[in-house]
Amino acid sequence: MSRISLNQVESSERFYRIPKVFTDENSYYCTMRLESKFAYGLLKDRFELSIKNKWVDKEKNIYLIFTVKELEKVLGCKKDKVHQIKRELAQYGLLEEERQGLNKPNRIYVLNIDTMRTSEKPTSNEARTRLESAVVDDDMLSDLATARQKIRHTKGNVQTAKSAAKYTGKATRWLGGRGYGLGNRTYNKFKGYGFKRTPKAMSIPHLAADSIRKRLVRLKRSKTGKVTGRTVKVLKILSNPFVNFLKNPLGLTGLLSLGFGVILIAIITSVVAMFSTTSQSDFDLSDSWKLMTYYDREKSTDKADYYTQLDDVMIYANAKNDDYQPTAPHKFKVKKGDWLSKNGTYGDWLESLWDKLDGNPDNLKVPADIYSDDKESNDFTFDKAELTDFKERLEAVTEDGGGKYPQLLELENPLYLSNDTNNYNAPLKVIKRFGYASKDKKSHLSIN
Repeated sequence: MSRISLNQVESSERFYRIPKVFTDENSYYCTMRLESKFAYGLLKDRFELSIKNKWVDKEKNIYLIFTVKELEKVLGCKKDKVHQIKRELAQYGLLEEERQGLNKPNRIYVLNIDTMRTSEKPTSNEARTRLESAVVDDDMLSDLATARQKIRHTKGNVQTAKSAAKYTGKATRWLGGRGYGLGNRTYNKFKGYGFKRTPKAMSIPHLAADSIRKRLVRLKRSKTGKVTGRTVKVLKILSNPFVNFLKNPLGLTGLLSLGFGVILIAIITSVVAMFSTTSQSDFDLSDSWKLMTYYDREKSTDKADYYTQLDDVMIYANAKNDDYQPTAPHKFKVKKGDWLSKNGTYGDWLESLWDKLDGNPDNLKVPADIYSDDKESNDFTFDKAELTDFKERLEAVTEDGGGKYPQLLELENPLYLSNDTNNYNAPLKVIKRFGYASKDKKSHLSIN
């Protein structure tokens, strides 16, 4: 499209008008919104002010200085609507803007109408613009349209940044490789090995990368890695509907994806509950276990030989104290009526718990007798909400069938060489923990 020149304006009739071609049903401009047609006439009428202010460029093309705020007043609409009108005029080839920089307003060029252009099927960009224009009056849909436009703009910037980062990375790797090679040769020369590079298999970067790779393989094959992998897959599935919606918030696919995502989350939230019975690390749990077996052996007599049900005790202690260490300081009240808290450790808390469970040989108790007893100290009981949560944890573990400690850490395998990848990368599972078989003798730790 050619720009309207100064001579055209000076020699033409001067009155406000809307081009007749805008109303021709066979015209390319017929489907343009009424506000945009009206705005085109207003902008052309502004040429008189441009001539007066000598707003003419070096090519003798006349332009306008019309800020968004001024257009808001003249057109009687809001900022978003002004931008929508300008975009549609530009889409139909009737408007151009040039930035002047330095916080100056843009130059607006009104373009000539192509009277020979007939109605045709709009391109995807034109269809998208018209769809966004159709909903701009509705506040919510207008926000969605604006957000979608910003997303497209952001995606373009991201792609540009990715391309720049790609070539920058290549240049950095090339320079880094040359720098490392020269430094490595110089170091070997200084050490008397000659001016040559260390073989790749023996180089520090290769050994470090190999070590990281082995650790990642171990992590991936461990229980923690498997759980993490499944979690990532679930999160990816859950996020896909919302990503599709953000890509195309006004499209049918985006709206359907959003609805599907909301329904999916509601179903998963109501049906699936993932609970862990332990908060401690595997090592702290083993120390707590060992301490309780010590109390069993220490307090056993000829009349009573104690073997506390440690699984239930460990689960209860984790629910009550979260991630605790037996040697860490802890204040607690042994009895409900105590005025002062006992200054001790979590190990002392476990000993007090043992006394409550097994202190009376004629009335042995289980953890449920303690944490649900209103007469007990609050440091040993659950309130109503905590009790409900704890019972749900136990039910989830029972239904899962993965054992009472499904989140226990697994041990790295030191029993095989690194070239035996099947066994070297397989974690060791703990099936028995350290505990006291007698007052001065511990049992062995069995693993397989």
